[in-house]
Amino acid sequence: MSTTSGRTFVRRRRAAVAAALVGLAGLAAGAAGSALAQPDSLDDAGAEVAIEAAGERVRAAGATVTVTGSAAAIRAAGATVRIRADVEGGLRAAGAKVDVDATVGGDTRVAGASVDVSGTIGNDMDIAGAVVVVNAAVGGRLRAGGATVTVSPGSDIAGELQAGAASLRVSGHIGGPVKIGGALVTFNARADGDVEISGDRVVIGAPARIGGDLIVRSRLEPEIDEGAEIAGETRRLQPPQWWWPISPWARAAAFAAFVAAGTILAGIVMMLFSGRAFAVAANHVRLRPGSSLLIGLATAILVPVVAGLVMVTVIGVTTGVAILLIMPFLVVFGHAVAAAGIATGIFVRDRGENGALRSFVLLIVGAIIVALVWVIPWVGGLLGAIVLLFGIGALTRTLGGRIRRAEPPPAVPAAA
Repeated sequence: MSTTSGRTFVRRRRAAVAAALVGLAGLAAGAAGSALAQPDSLDDAGAEVAIEAAGERVRAAGATVTVTGSAAAIRAAGATVRIRADVEGGLRAAGAKVDVDATVGGDTRVAGASVDVSGTIGNDMDIAGAVVVVNAAVGGRLRAGGATVTVSPGSDIAGELQAGAASLRVSGHIGGPVKIGGALVTFNARADGDVEISGDRVVIGAPARIGGDLIVRSRLEPEIDEGAEIAGETRRLQPPQWWWPISPWARAAAFAAFVAAGTILAGIVMMLFSGRAFAVAANHVRLRPGSSLLIGLATAILVPVVAGLVMVTVIGVTTGVAILLIMPFLVVFGHAVAAAGIATGIFVRDRGENGALRSFVLLIVGAIIVALVWVIPWVGGLLGAIVLLFGIGALTRTLGGRIRRAEPPPAVPAAA
C-alpha cells in the first residue's frame, strides 16, 4: 500500500469512528443523529481534537474536543468538550465535562457529568448532568435534569421550563409555564405564567415575580420571602402518599449510594488483584474514549451473540454459559474503571498513569459522579449505560493487550 493511500485509509477510518461516536453522543443527549459522513462535513477523532469550522457540519470525538468558528451543525463527544461557535442548525454534545458558549439556531441536546451552557439557543434545549449550569437565552422550551441544577440570573427562557434535581435553583426570566421539582427548590425567577413546584423544601426568594398562580406540592409550607410578588393564587397541595416517608428523591439517593458503594468496592478488588490493569484501563477511558466506547458497544453485542451461537451448536450449553458469564465480570469491574477514568479526565492534567493512592481517591470521586449520573431524571439510565460501555471497552482493551503479551512466541522448527 502506498503512503498516500495509507493516509487516505487512516483519514477515512478516523472519520468513520467520529461519525459513529457522535451518533451515540446524540443518542445520549436525547436526539438521534446520522452516523454517516457527508461531503460538506468535518469529521475527526483522536486524543485531542481542535476544529476551526467554516460553515461545515462538524462531527468530532476525542479525549479533548474543541470546536470554534461557524458550523452548519455540531455533533461532539469526549471526556472534555468545549464549543465556542456559531451554529446554524442543531448542537449535540456529550462528555464528562461539557462547556458550551455558542449561538445555536436549532435544538440543543447536551449531556455529561459537568455541563455548563451559555450563549443563545434559538430553539428548544434539553440538558442533563450531575452538575448543570444554564446561563443562556433559550428561544423555546428548556428541560433540565441533574443532581444539582442552576438556572442563572442571566438566563431568559421564552418557552416552558421543566426541571428536576436534588438541589434546584432557578433565576432569570421564564416566559412560559414552570413545572419543576426537587428535594430543595429555590425559585428566584421572573415567571410570566403559572409556577408548579414539587419538593420537600420549597423556597420562594425575594427576587421572584410570578405572573400566574403558585402551586406547591410538599409536606411542608413553602418559605416565601416578603419581597416576592405572586399575582395569582398560592396553593399548597399534599403530595401523594408514596412521596413520604419514602419519597422518590429518597429512593434515588439510596440507589445512588448503593451504586457508589458497589463501584468503590469493585475498584478496590480490582486494584488489589489485577496489578496495574486498573490504572491502565482507567487511562484508556480518559485518553482513548472514542475507541473504548466502540469496543464496549461491540463487546456488549458480540459476547451474548457468540454465547447463543455456541449453545445451539455441538460445543454445548456449558461452554455458552461460561462465555455469557464474562459479561457480569465486565459490567461490575468496567463500571469501576469508567468511574476512575472519568474522574481522572476531569481532575488530572498529566497524561501518565496514576499511582495507587491517587487511583483510590479518583475512584471514590468518580464513583460519586457516576452514581449521580444514574439518578438524573429522564436520561439517567441511558447515560449510565453509555458510561458503562466506556468502562467495558477500556477493560476489554486492557485485558486483550495482556493476553497478547502473555502469548508464547511461535516454536522454531528444528534444523533438519
